[in-house]
Amino acid sequence: MSAPAAVADPPPAPALTALPFLPGDWYSEPTGLNEEGAISGYSTPSDGIYSANYRDRPVRWEPDNTITALPPLPGDLYGRAVAINDAGTTAGYSWPAATARSARQGHAVRWDSDGGSTPLAPLAGDTFSRPVAVNDAGAVVGTSWSGDEVSPDEGHGVLWRPDGTPLLLPALPGDAYSVPTAVNGAGEAVGYSWK
Repeated sequence: MSAPAAVADPPPAPALTALPFLPGDWYSEPTGLNEEGAISGYSTPSDGIYSANYRDRPVRWEPDNTITALPPLPGDLYGRAVAINDAGTTAGYSWPAATARSARQGHAVRWDSDGGSTPLAPLAGDTFSRPVAVNDAGAVVGTSWSGDEVSPDEGHGVLWRPDGTPLLLPALPGDAYSVPTAVNGAGEAVGYSWK
């Protein structure tokens, strides 16, 4: 009889780190992670978008687990950071009032690594904009749309160059809407279009 085969020890459990909230908040959500370990996201004292206490605030967590509030654009009160690149440039959006409808009326913003903000204008003829991704050169992709009841999924895909210039990412022939979901280092975007 041969001896039973040795069983390898299971791998160690991954280390878990709790991300802090901003003072006075009790909920936070991460939305992006870069190679340095910095994280984008938002912090809120609220239990949901319909709560009277709703006020998402865009944040960045540094690799040492400190949290920094990112300022919304002038005239806006609330926001979310949605993506971060390896240089610490963070993309997100802000809006003016604590309502579900207002949250759909976002204004795209790019924060540099020290927290300075740059508004990312919607395409000509549109009113609102919301990013979804940022590459290491600082180019951002997202959507641009107009109308209070239209969602970002019913808008026009846009790529903001590192200087903030918006470029249309058109829908496929026969489709009405385009929605980018990612951008690579060369500024090539991927996404979908639909009728």
